[in-house]
Amino acid sequence: MTKTSGFEFDRFSGLTRATQLKLDESIRELAVKAEASLLLLSDKSGRLVSIEGSVASLDPSILSAVSASFFAALAEIGNLIGESRRSAYQYFEGDTYKIYLTFVNDDFFLTAVFRGRIPLGLVRTYCNQTLKKIRTYLLEIELNAPGEPSPEADETADILNDDFALALDDTMQDIFRDKDDEK
Repeated sequence: MTKTSGFEFDRFSGLTRATQLKLDESIRELAVKAEASLLLLSDKSGRLVSIEGSVASLDPSILSAVSASFFAALAEIGNLIGESRRSAYQYFEGDTYKIYLTFVNDDFFLTAVFRGRIPLGLVRTYCNQTLKKIRTYLLEIELNAPGEPSPEADETADILNDDFALALDDTMQDIFRDKDDEK
């Protein structure tokens, strides 16, 4: 299991139902505020975490995968020219739809597809408000996820296990000794 900066993908499977519901609700609220046609919360491999809305003839899982590839390609372009800083968001403007892509953290991103009725600045403002909530939910998962035990924790567990085994042995002997005495 390789650790990325901050979040491990194996921990993503630790997403609780309660946290999933919070993420879904945040995405739903954002869709209403931003008048988004489609919102996708995805991990950096393109796996969908939460989805709200739809766009005719558009498969959200494909958009999620392409968006993840897009971010990966931009990061590699930056590496090629010696830039380590990545852009926090990307924007595409078409005739009918606009697409706003933004990082939630190093491992998750949000894709918003919306029509031109609402200004980009307002979409960004609403997205940033929602991203703060989502980051909090994801941080809760990370903080509550079981981590790799430290060597000190292993030693403490061994001592406790040894102490417990001795105490259990003494208790069992006392119990059986008492029964033998009763005979």
